[in-house]
Amino acid sequence: AAAMSIRSRSPNAKSDWISRTVASFARYSAKRPAGLVVDSTGAFQVSSLVALWGEKHGVTQEEVVSAVQKNLFAKSGSQRFELEDAGGGRDWFVRVVGKKA
Repeated sequence: AAAMSIRSRSPNAKSDWISRTVASFARYSAKRPAGLVVDSTGAFQVSSLVALWGEKHGVTQEEVVSAVQKNLFAKSGSQRFELEDAGGGRDWFVRVVGKKA
């Protein structure tokens, strides 16, 4: 799949691009930004993701959280992400649930 330009005018397109990118980082260690720590459950901190990847691509913590929230469930209805508060609403852990067949 071709990488989407983040200059897209559509907020939904950017949100979809962010959620696909987050999912790929969770599923494929080779695609993760250097230094992103993923725990034994597959979770990583949104603040760390933004510091290591988001800032370079103009993506904020709020945009990551919003994209994950909008895409918590796949079109099939199966859960795609889990989002867990990691600091009084100031930081989050994100985890990808299941894998594509």
